[in-house]
Amino acid sequence: MTIMNTYNDLVSAVADEIKVIVKDFRFKSRSSDEALINVFEGYMPERTSKKDDENKDYPAIIVRFLSASGNIDKSEKLAKVRIIIGTFNENSDEGWKENLGVVTRLEHELLKRAFIGPFSIEGEVDVELPEEQGVPYWTSAIDIKFTLPQTQTEINWEA
Repeated sequence: MTIMNTYNDLVSAVADEIKVIVKDFRFKSRSSDEALINVFEGYMPERTSKKDDENKDYPAIIVRFLSASGNIDKSEKLAKVRIIIGTFNENSDEGWKENLGVVTRLEHELLKRAFIGPFSIEGEVDVELPEEQGVPYWTSAIDIKFTLPQTQTEINWEA
C-alpha cells in the first residue's frame, strides 16, 4: 500500500515549477545587484549565521500550503497554496513595482501551464500587495487553488 502525502506533493510540484520559471530572473539582494531568487517550500530556513542572513533571504519565493476542502462524495478536492514573493530594493519608488513585476510574470507563467504534475489550477487566483511594507523588503502573495487527484474507494471483497 502506497501512502501519498498529496499536500506536500502539491507544494513540492509548485515549488519545482517555480524554480524552472524563475531560473533566469535576477534581482538585487543585500550583497549583490544580480541575485537569483531562492525558492523555498513551506517556510524560509532558519538563519544560522550573519552570512546566511546576507545571502539566503531576499529575493525569495515561498510556496506554502494553506487549506483544502472537498465534497463528501469525493468528486472533487481543492487545495489552496500561497506563493509569497519577497524582493529587496532600497528605492521606494521602484521596489513595489519590481515586486509586482515578479508577481505578474509568475502568475502569467503558472496560468499558461494549467497543470502542474497531477494538479490542475482551478477557480480564482488572488494577488495581494499588502499596503504596509518594510522598505527595503517588498512582499506580495499569490493564492491559487488546485484540484487534487481523486481518492479511489477500495472495496475489500474478502471481508
